Amino acid sequence: MKKKIPIWAIMMMIAFFFTSITPALAEPEEQLFHRLIISGYYAMYQDGSGHWVAEEFPGQVNRVKPGDTRSMLIGQIPCNVKAKGKITRVEVKTADQITEEMFDKNTSEGSKTSLWRPMDFKEFDPMYLRYISGSITPSFTMKNDQGDVEVTANVLLGPINNAVRVAKEPDLARYYANATWAPNSSAVLWTVPVVVEWYGIPLAPVGPPDFSVQLELERFKNVKPGDKVTSTVTYTLNKDYPQQERAWLRLHHVLGGQEYAVTFEPINSADALDANGYVTFQPGESKTYRYTFTVQDKPSKILARINPVDTDQDKYWPNNRDEALVTMQNLRVEIISKPESAHPGEPVSVGARIFNEMADMQVTRLVAKINGKVVYDIDNFDVISMADKAVNFKMPDSDATVEFYINPDREKPADEITYADNIAKCTIKKLAPIIDNDGNLKVTIMAPSRVQPFKKWTFTVKVEGRFPPPPPPPSKDDDPTATISLKVNGKAVNIDYHLSEGTWGDVVVDTKVPVNYQKSTGITVPRGKKFSKTVTFTFPATTGFPGQDYPINLHAKATWRNYNGEDTSKTMIFLKPMEPEAQITL
Repeated sequence: MKKKIPIWAIMMMIAFFFTSITPALAEPEEQLFHRLIISGYYAMYQDGSGHWVAEEFPGQVNRVKPGDTRSMLIGQIPCNVKAKGKITRVEVKTADQITEEMFDKNTSEGSKTSLWRPMDFKEFDPMYLRYISGSITPSFTMKNDQGDVEVTANVLLGPINNAVRVAKEPDLARYYANATWAPNSSAVLWTVPVVVEWYGIPLAPVGPPDFSVQLELERFKNVKPGDKVTSTVTYTLNKDYPQQERAWLRLHHVLGGQEYAVTFEPINSADALDANGYVTFQPGESKTYRYTFTVQDKPSKILARINPVDTDQDKYWPNNRDEALVTMQNLRVEIISKPESAHPGEPVSVGARIFNEMADMQVTRLVAKINGKVVYDIDNFDVISMADKAVNFKMPDSDATVEFYINPDREKPADEITYADNIAKCTIKKLAPIIDNDGNLKVTIMAPSRVQPFKKWTFTVKVEGRFPPPPPPPSKDDDPTATISLKVNGKAVNIDYHLSEGTWGDVVVDTKVPVNYQKSTGITVPRGKKFSKTVTFTFPATTGFPGQDYPINLHAKATWRNYNGEDTSKTMIFLKPMEPEAQITL
């Protein structure tokens, strides 16, 4: 006896069957990729014997007669949408399938349609449908799997009322045939418009490629200026990328922020670049190139880059560039801050920067002297990439020569490429001692203690005193006033600098231009009375030096006959440390 299955169970199994068909199994749907509206023409004419003939295919002239249905070639038409996906089929349709919407690019149908010659629907209707053959049966032959086709049609040679008579309408005939017809030609022609449509399955969305580059070495060590070094660089396209992709390859030697192109040759001649520096990669392909560069007398780097050509996207930009430092066995020292001059007894600070061009930390000896006298001697001075050190002292009653010497014994290390840059020195000029006010004139400079770089700023000078009256007896020619001469001068330095794009991004001083500020004015005061006069001055904008205080020295002097008064002031200008510029992959 057969056991009956309840109807609800059958329904459950059917429902389970259909719901188990998941979307993951669904194939992409076929869609219209592109539509082309194109028109040929069929022309026949009478030969010398009075017979009607026509060239229906290139080089094939056949005898015909009105009312016949003849085969003709419309054209060899390439598919211009191959990149959209796999072409599945092509259809060729008659002109009655053409709609006005196909001529409007703002519609979905118009956005997929192109015409073989520019026109709108209002032009197409009278120019091509008015003179159309009475019957057109188009067909095509697929030339390859890329969608290129040869389109032909069986065309009715009639009705004669639709035909363009060349002798009567030569301009219209020339519009269709783009040819010069003989005068009084017997030729007549009909238009043969058709529609070609390409259908296909679109490619799955392709994400951006992931190009990468790797230099053979991370660093070129213990090289000397003039050495010629040969190495390799490898460029790669990720293996899971679904198609080939073009890339732009570049290699540069970077010195002092300037990039110099490096010539490189492919290990495999098939990987040679084209004239633009482009080359095509297959998925997962790596291409290796050999290059040679000359070591310079300063730290530098080799910079390799790769960029997609046909897209502005890359999956992971950081690996599109690689750098290798070119380092050499060398320590050097530079003066980075100092005053140009100072008064005896005035506090002075001189700063130095020690550079390690070997990339690895170096323990060495550092000595500092003032006028030949050692002020400190550090036997184990650590330098990773660079280090700052200063000497602070009171200005002596003479010029002061400050000297910094790194690795003076030439033992730490013992094999530097040069020792000429191991010493740096500077001289601070002594200014005349400050003259105390003599009681008759008192001069006071009122200036800010710190100002911003690149901006003008003001300061004032106050002159106070009491001048005696003219000696007796009074005379009408005696001047009841006196004119005091006030002279102000200031000294500063404009420093032009940039952040090096070399090994460590050091601050590089380009030029130091002295700034000498001088102003003079007269102050008229009453004789025999106390007075207090204030004059305001504007100091020009000056630059600073990253991370360092830099002084601006002011001096003011007032004189009248044997009376005099002076004052000095120091204003500091401070520029915050320079931030590294953001680097952008090109």
